[in-house]
Amino acid sequence: MKISEDKKALARQFVDENIKAGLNCSETVFNALIRSGIVDLPHEATALASGVNGGAGGTGYTCGALTGAVMGLGAIYGRRDPISDKAKMLKDPGKKSEVKDPKDDYRYYMMRRFNNVVGDFQKEMGTTQCQDIIDRNNGYWNDERQKECVHCMKAAMEIALKYIEMEQEEANKLPYAVNIFDWE
Repeated sequence: MKISEDKKALARQFVDENIKAGLNCSETVFNALIRSGIVDLPHEATALASGVNGGAGGTGYTCGALTGAVMGLGAIYGRRDPISDKAKMLKDPGKKSEVKDPKDDYRYYMMRRFNNVVGDFQKEMGTTQCQDIIDRNNGYWNDERQKECVHCMKAAMEIALKYIEMEQEEANKLPYAVNIFDWE
């Protein structure tokens, strides 16, 4: 999907505005994609991102900024009708020896884009875990952690823009980063 330079600039501007307005990390990224017109959802859809900040409900797991970016990609490239026959998922893909052709599983191609968002974020931030960011900044309630979280939100936006704009043919050729499917 081609994104105009104007929309990219708006998305970056809205990240800054959302941070100043006090939106949480996941809301900041997801809402900026909506407000810029890159993601075609109503403003109220931001509520979907409200609970995944601080590593999902403040648990410290996957960074909310990263989650907001993945949600934005899902709004564009996710399965619109996951129950349909066109979006098949192998029943027991964990048994690799039983998977005759992984290309029959929607994840083989679709997940490459999402997987690389996480991989790129890991490379940029050195972790995908909110708790790691908090720990290396001596806790949640300090300026250093807040500065790094701003960096996380801006990095997540740039990575989201990269993979939203990527043509499907190119995305299909991406190598997998770390994954549970044991796919390359």
